Amino acid sequence: SVTQELGPEKAIDWVNDVMSELSECVLERDGVLVDYVGDELLAMWGAPGEQPTHAALAVDAARAMVRRIELLRERWQHVLPHQFGAGIGVNTGLARVGNVGSRQKFKYGPLGNTVNLGSRLQSATKQLGVNCVISHETAIAADCLPDCRRIANLPVVGIEGAVSVYEIVCESSDDWRELATDYQLALVDYEAQKFRDSARRLGALLHKFPDDRLSQKLLARAVAELDEPNEHFTGVWSLTSK
Repeated sequence: SVTQELGPEKAIDWVNDVMSELSECVLERDGVLVDYVGDELLAMWGAPGEQPTHAALAVDAARAMVRRIELLRERWQHVLPHQFGAGIGVNTGLARVGNVGSRQKFKYGPLGNTVNLGSRLQSATKQLGVNCVISHETAIAADCLPDCRRIANLPVVGIEGAVSVYEIVCESSDDWRELATDYQLALVDYEAQKFRDSARRLGALLHKFPDDRLSQKLLARAVAELDEPNEHFTGVWSLTSK
């Protein structure tokens, strides 16, 4: 939609500006820029050299990217009055890292389920309505659980079983912590099939934070279960695409 609005020449300038700003967030935190694919950026930490704080560096880079997007919105407001956003997925784990490709062209980067899951988390941000989604493994490794909100357990295409995912924000304010705590209580009620209690908590929560999209989505799920109970209910959120 942005390309259609700007035209090809200006769209290239926009993509280059966005990629340059987000790339700085990676390089300033000793990350490796692996690749650009369309309007997506792939980065990694922990290779080629050891980085004991690789997860914390990745989370810090993600937060910095969210801040940069705000600056980019202001910079491009004169030609893009409708706000654009970005989705960020972060995962932590083992991966095979090296030169991958063909005899004609190759690149240095990671492969494996750890990378696949990170990509799936990035894709989920749009459906969930949040800027940044990290895995449970990342939250533990980065020691940032107190500053996270557990979103739900999600099934991931190509990955066996459901994964627990979390939202992180730039600043963990008092309001944010209140929102995260109340949401997680409602989520626990929902997963325990206490749908009426969950809906009651979420109604009060949305009265204070009416624009919170995760609470809106969880409330819709709780009401749907009250309306048409699912005898095979697991508490896992289904997503409509990769």
